[in-house]
Amino acid sequence: MGENYITCQEANGSINISEEVITSLVRSAVSDIEGVSGFSGTAGSELAELIGLKTVNKGVKVQFEDEKIVVDIIITVT
Repeated sequence: MGENYITCQEANGSINISEEVITSLVRSAVSDIEGVSGFSGTAGSELAELIGLKTVNKGVKVQFEDEKIVVDIIITVT
């Protein structure tokens, strides 16, 4: 995941929130939903795990577009 931030400018200063923080909040919120048993990755992230690369954002993709946050989630339900 890149070093992308969303910034809120106010008269008293600014707030910067990284993709990693948004990803962590999304994972925590979705994990609390009844029936969600885990997160799944794409074929690329699954392959990366097989060869020993860790994918921290497995199942969650965050993008900043203009003044919006776009979140894609791939989950496993039971």
